[in-house]
Amino acid sequence: MKIKLGAYLAPVAATLLLFLVACTSAAPTDSNAGESRAAADPAAGAAAASSRPAAIDRETLAAFAADQQAINAEWDKFHADFDTWRAGLTSCDRDAALTAAREFSGDFNAIAQQARDLPGTGITRKLAYDAIHAAAVEEAALRQLWDNWQPGSVNLLDERNAAAIMLRETADRLDELGELDKPEERAAAENFAQAFAPIDADWKAFHDRYDALRQEQAELFPAEVIPRLETLLNDFDLIIEASDKLPDADATEDIAQALAEAADREQDALLGLLEAFNDLAAAAAAEAEAQTQAVAEATESTNGLPDFGQIEEMEKEAAAIDDGAPADSEGRGDDAPAEPPPPEPVAEPEPEPEPVPLDNSHLFQDMDGEVENSDAVRKDARLDLENLIEKISEEDLAALDDFEEALTDLRQNWDAFHQDYDDWISAEGGCDRAAATQALAGFNQRFNELGAQVRGLSQAAALRPSSDLLVEALAGEAAALRSLHNLWRPFETDLYRDLDQQRVNADNLRRLADRRTQEVMERFGATP
Repeated sequence: MKIKLGAYLAPVAATLLLFLVACTSAAPTDSNAGESRAAADPAAGAAAASSRPAAIDRETLAAFAADQQAINAEWDKFHADFDTWRAGLTSCDRDAALTAAREFSGDFNAIAQQARDLPGTGITRKLAYDAIHAAAVEEAALRQLWDNWQPGSVNLLDERNAAAIMLRETADRLDELGELDKPEERAAAENFAQAFAPIDADWKAFHDRYDALRQEQAELFPAEVIPRLETLLNDFDLIIEASDKLPDADATEDIAQALAEAADREQDALLGLLEAFNDLAAAAAAEAEAQTQAVAEATESTNGLPDFGQIEEMEKEAAAIDDGAPADSEGRGDDAPAEPPPPEPVAEPEPEPEPVPLDNSHLFQDMDGEVENSDAVRKDARLDLENLIEKISEEDLAALDDFEEALTDLRQNWDAFHQDYDDWISAEGGCDRAAATQALAGFNQRFNELGAQVRGLSQAAALRPSSDLLVEALAGEAAALRSLHNLWRPFETDLYRDLDQQRVNADNLRRLADRRTQEVMERFGATP
């Protein structure tokens, strides 16, 4: 039988068509499917909603962008104004203080040179010493101060007081020299010179004896040097005793004081020299006693006793007798006494080397210096007494007038320097601290107003990242600015370091906020 396929295909095709239509009507669209999933799973719906940008009207977006641009412009202007103010604080800068310090040092160098140029001939030859020394003291203090300068290290009170005292002493001696033409002053000087002459001679003879010992000490033992030093010390005590009885008068007071000080220093040096040689002698005696004791102990341990070799031989002979030993090779029997061995030669002891004195020249150095100093003091005393005794000449009067004029000019310049220095210190180098802190307070107030603008920006969700970045930038810079206002003082170098770092951080955050706003505008098709 022949099968016809057409009759079967038509019903099959119709069934497939109906199935496809049913499947198509049952399958939801993509959006409907999402809504169905959101209804079935609320969390999934929230996630889907957050993945899409929140809707924001273009007017809000445009207003935010305009406000952000205005804030940035105000922020930049604030930085520019602050930098201009900061650059103008030249008198408060550390470099300015160091420059001023160098200028003060230069000014004082001229004063020190003026002190060194004081006229000092004839009767005024010694007057300039104290003035020159005073200038050197203050000059060294200034140099030390500026070489190690720190804010606040500007105190020169001690050095200035010492210099002022020296200058006053110079002026006092100048007045004394101006009164030398008085008969009573000359009489006092003559009386002092007459009493000082034998003391001066004894002092010179004492130095001659000291020099002799100084040359011979290398050939003497400490025990031999000590009595000669003691004799010298006794002689010098007589010199000091006589010096204490020198006449006491105003005209010769300085001379007597200089001589007394020189004598005291020389006596102390001589006592120190004697003590050093006593120590050497004690050490040598202790060493000799130790050697003597060692020899005595060695002699006592061996005196009258055989040595160990003899004792051992004697013990062997006694044992042989007890054991009935045969006669020796010479035919002696047991009872025959043994002949003692010949005595061993005794070596003669080597003679001890003779001790040699040591050169102790180094111990005399302090005394040598004091001898030289007292010789100079005595020489100055003789010259000063001659000037006091001789009637002051016209040349001396002229020299005193010249010196007085030069000293007056020096003291005026010195006082003017101190006044300038004091003014600089009291004004903190010309830096107005009050004005600076007031300006910083104004900058803080101005930055607080800028902060109010930042915090007033729109808080729409799409714009929140930008506003948060600006708030963060504002907080860091504001804190550094407040700290600067509280801690600011002149001449510090690191005061602005934290603020500078916070400004860099703030600028980076501001640029990042600008990019975030630009991205939001592009996302919503807004025009910048």
